[in-house]
Amino acid sequence: MALTRILNLCWCGLLLSASLGKVAADAAEHPDGMLVLSTSSGVVATTKVRLGGATRDAVGSAEEFVAKCPSEAGALVFSIGLAPKEPTGTLSFEVILAAGDDRRILVRDEPRSDVAGWSDHRIEIPNVASQPCKLRFRATPVEGSAPVSGYWGSVRYRPAPEPGVNRPNIILISLDTLGAQYLESFGRDETSSRNIDRFLERSFSFRRAYATYPNTLVSHASLFSGLYPSSHGVYGSVRDARVEVDLLSTFTRRRGYVNVAFTENAFVSSDFGFDQDFDWYDNGPDVGSFLGDAADTFGKAGDWLERFGADGPFMLFVHTYEVHTPYVVRDDSSRVIADRIQPAGEKLEQRQLAADIEHLHNAGFRRLSNDQVKRREAVYIGEIDYLDRTFGKFIDRIERLPFSAQTLIVVFADHGDEFDPQGAIGHGETLNDVVLHVPLAFHWPGLVSPGVYGPPVSLVDVLPTVLDLVDMSENVSFDGRTLAPLVTGESSVLPDRPVFAELQRAAGSCVALRLPERCLVGRFVVHTAGQRFESSMIPHQTSMRNVPGVEPELTSEGFERLLAAYVTGAPWNSEVPWRPRAIAVEKAPAQAIDDVTRERLEALGYDF
Repeated sequence: MALTRILNLCWCGLLLSASLGKVAADAAEHPDGMLVLSTSSGVVATTKVRLGGATRDAVGSAEEFVAKCPSEAGALVFSIGLAPKEPTGTLSFEVILAAGDDRRILVRDEPRSDVAGWSDHRIEIPNVASQPCKLRFRATPVEGSAPVSGYWGSVRYRPAPEPGVNRPNIILISLDTLGAQYLESFGRDETSSRNIDRFLERSFSFRRAYATYPNTLVSHASLFSGLYPSSHGVYGSVRDARVEVDLLSTFTRRRGYVNVAFTENAFVSSDFGFDQDFDWYDNGPDVGSFLGDAADTFGKAGDWLERFGADGPFMLFVHTYEVHTPYVVRDDSSRVIADRIQPAGEKLEQRQLAADIEHLHNAGFRRLSNDQVKRREAVYIGEIDYLDRTFGKFIDRIERLPFSAQTLIVVFADHGDEFDPQGAIGHGETLNDVVLHVPLAFHWPGLVSPGVYGPPVSLVDVLPTVLDLVDMSENVSFDGRTLAPLVTGESSVLPDRPVFAELQRAAGSCVALRLPERCLVGRFVVHTAGQRFESSMIPHQTSMRNVPGVEPELTSEGFERLLAAYVTGAPWNSEVPWRPRAIAVEKAPAQAIDDVTRERLEALGYDF
């Protein structure tokens, strides 16, 4: 990272030396209270280090380094970790306060290298501005220990909050694969989703929010960038996909936010660039089950909030694959719901609930029976019941925190699943609304009043809306637009605007048509207030449907012109500046993917 880039990111906190030479005696103090470490060669950058499934902005700990104490009291937050090696070795990590004759060890920890992961710490730093003061960071080998490599990770200084100054926190909760049409508030009688529905009722929610692409990777890339796939260039091929545009974390870090994520180690992992500008990014467990585990993920996020959240401001991203394939009957409550909808009648039920069955069915190799598809749907609905109860506990935990009133919560899904015995099952094969239609809600007591909006919106609208709500103006163009005037009650309606979605690869469709599995199908959907238009290259066809009770706006030719503008980047009106970027579904060179991530993606049914 170039020095100019480092200086631009001085909000990040402590920037440590990668070479770790002798430390300069006088490290500069950032005027906003952040600390900067330097060596005899000057200020240098950290690098992403992954230990135990989580990444940090880190450097090696071969030698001591020092920082000037902050001019005000606050908290020092940092992680330490060891690269796993055999035989087991360890280091003694120490943070020492040296002020005049006062010399105190603020923290000492000796992690074991056979235990994967980072050890996170928070220590209070007293106000000792009346005399020269330094913080020394030192890691020394423990006597008799085998050699081992250590790291200091994401060292941040958090000034004590100023009285009367409440910088808002941001929590994004992604409920992967939860289609809106499977929630009770969207008319599904057989689903138990009372906690999610209650959250939607207490928030400002959108009745027609749509994903930009029917898979996790591309959809989250759009949400975090505010760009459609044709602009951010990240598509569904895990061989070459990596997010390389500015994300929400980029903007929040510039404003002094701590960015933290707890995910489940697959398509939103750091392998695909989602940890960009995050201080702490937990990809999820490296070993064990490949199933989603909302209880564990929400639990870790809640623990972080209780331990570190009061130091704010922060941006927290929480993601769970709980209702993604492979579907699982979680407990007695979810089993009762699933059995009521479609009783289990197959000895090999678990195999039929697995993820790779989708490809066999969609390609026509092994079509599931009506009852088998119905059972998959029934267990999916049962999992929604389990997710709902877990989600409700997490929201309750957030609302008990002393800073909950200054926290914006955004809840959404990236796509849904479909269950059509005569058509497709799963996602990534069609642009049907059951796959694209997702819940989206904004909650912030005192600023966001409960409400509902009916016209179509897109997940690309989330980023500009969040920046607007927390008063972070950025001189950047997005494909999405801010929904803040609706959410805050300043306006009851926004100008009409179409929203887009696309699908470039559909392996099952390609194989069923005896084409190469990775053929490009070229499918697009446009939603407007009154119509839905879909165009497909393979198979070549178009369709248009009018929304009941809403006046149609365009002819087929008008929609074709809209899609041409979307693909080429030509502006279709003065409100949304589409940037001209080619669809980059083929990239080189391929990006390396962690073996654990690869295994989890295969277990989730994705093909390499």
